[in-house]
Amino acid sequence: INAIKAKLAKPLAQRTYTGKLAESKSIVASSEDKATLATATGAIAVDMESFAIAKVAQAHSLPFLPVRAIADPRTMDLPKAVSHGLNDQGEVELSKLLLYLLWHPTELPGLIALGLHFSAAQKTLKEVAKQLDVVTMPYQHALNPIKTNA
Repeated sequence: INAIKAKLAKPLAQRTYTGKLAESKSIVASSEDKATLATATGAIAVDMESFAIAKVAQAHSLPFLPVRAIADPRTMDLPKAVSHGLNDQGEVELSKLLLYLLWHPTELPGLIALGLHFSAAQKTLKEVAKQLDVVTMPYQHALNPIKTNA
């Protein structure tokens, strides 16, 4: 897995970081809470999904490397509109979001900033995804060797 990290980091060196992730079962919205969590855990980012996947991979003795792109940096407070616009599954419901914005229009600049960060994060993930097949190919063959009739 260290070899995969090293290969991925080379072409994306300016935007690639490796380090601990802090698990959270709820949104960590304020920059102050993010900083406190970083100080307490030594984590470079908060993650709500990767730990569940890592546990399943570990239970099946499979290698696992979370690749995350951060849309809300540690210095950014998430707009309150985000949590007000989520449904019970954690998905944004546009009608709820727009209704909240109608009553709280000062949230709009924060949402725009978050959208710009999200777009940049998505672009980085796409760049990494293009490289994953090439980088992980030796590991895929080791896990699933090609069988011959010889």
